[in-house]
Amino acid sequence: MAVAQRMYARALYEAAREKDRVDTARDQLAELAAAMESSPELEAFLANPQLDPGAKESVLEEVTTGADPVVRNFVRLVASKGRAGQLRAIAEEFEAIVDREQGRIAVELTTAYELGDEEAKAIVAKIEEASGRTVEATRSVDPDLIGGMILQAGSLIPAARYAEAVRARTLITRSVRKTFQTHGIDALLAPGWGPPKAVDESIDVPFTFAMRPSAVNLTGMPAINVPCGFTETGLPLGGIELWGRPLDEAKLLSIAAAYEAVGEWHRRVPDIAGALQQ
Repeated sequence: MAVAQRMYARALYEAAREKDRVDTARDQLAELAAAMESSPELEAFLANPQLDPGAKESVLEEVTTGADPVVRNFVRLVASKGRAGQLRAIAEEFEAIVDREQGRIAVELTTAYELGDEEAKAIVAKIEEASGRTVEATRSVDPDLIGGMILQAGSLIPAARYAEAVRARTLITRSVRKTFQTHGIDALLAPGWGPPKAVDESIDVPFTFAMRPSAVNLTGMPAINVPCGFTETGLPLGGIELWGRPLDEAKLLSIAAAYEAVGEWHRRVPDIAGALQQ
């Protein structure tokens, strides 16, 4: 999705640059994005995939009355391609492209407390020195932030969303570690990756599997996956995950070794040929 939005934004930039209307396009597209943000009904209408693109195009024609032809033609094109609901995201990508081409960078500073003007200037100066660009900075305060600051440059991930993810990760980490400490746990047992995908000789890549990231990755705690058996067709199961205490990899490895010492799964080789014949 983001790739398509970036492609549309780049196409608009090239068209606007050819007409020497880049700044105008930037301002007017930003106004359109702001109108969509302030009107949930308009945004919902444009994003509804069941509605005719022609109807959306007509509404956007009215909304952009008086806008530069480059912008109006672009908005009409986006609507005709069924992407009217993505105009806000395209506007963000367009602004990022303009900033980059003009040597600017938009930065959002999120801190746990209100920064003083001198502190903010010092941070901005460091960013300008490192990036070689002129920084346009905005500041916000998040009292729930645990120390430090969140620096968001560009349009990939909003700083507020990242801050929420940081808080969630902190809560998960605290909860898991408290569980280990409260109950004197040496290791937790968790399911591995799940059953293997069926082998399909009709596809170009013969062996496919879906690997999900383990929840333990959020906590920064050590973990290991050990074999736990095979399917009826001879393919290995996803294994068992063992989660260890923070900085106690030695204990975790000893538990994994003890488990393997009483089993044979880690010595068996998957029967790939047999699986292909099923």
